[in-house]
Amino acid sequence: MTAIADAAIPDRASGLVLTLGLLMTAASCLVALASWFNWKNYFPDGHQDRCVAAIALMFTFGTAFLGTTWIEPTASLSTNLIDAVQNVLIVLTLLSAALVAMIYWFNRPQFLVPARYRNDRGRWAERARHGR
Repeated sequence: MTAIADAAIPDRASGLVLTLGLLMTAASCLVALASWFNWKNYFPDGHQDRCVAAIALMFTFGTAFLGTTWIEPTASLSTNLIDAVQNVLIVLTLLSAALVAMIYWFNRPQFLVPARYRNDRGRWAERARHGR
């Protein structure tokens, strides 16, 4: 995975991607907090609103992965350790993406759903109920 750092991507482009990732992470965390504590209603129907905590996790782990592509192996930090961390971050990003889908469609796991939406049905149950 460290070959990504050695690729022919200009430093400015990779720095821009990392900066955009950090900005998206910060914005998604702020929207997640606003949604969780009901500071402002960002989404009118509430279905997407249930997923913002998992979306914030997804952006956080994805941006952390981008950050690890810049780490150069040193005597105290081996290539194997960097590869292991990157693999863990990829798995966490994909798991967070799966959580987004599970929350949207099934309203599960409940602990990641804001308290005001925990008794609602997911989109799958609503579609089955309405015969779509």
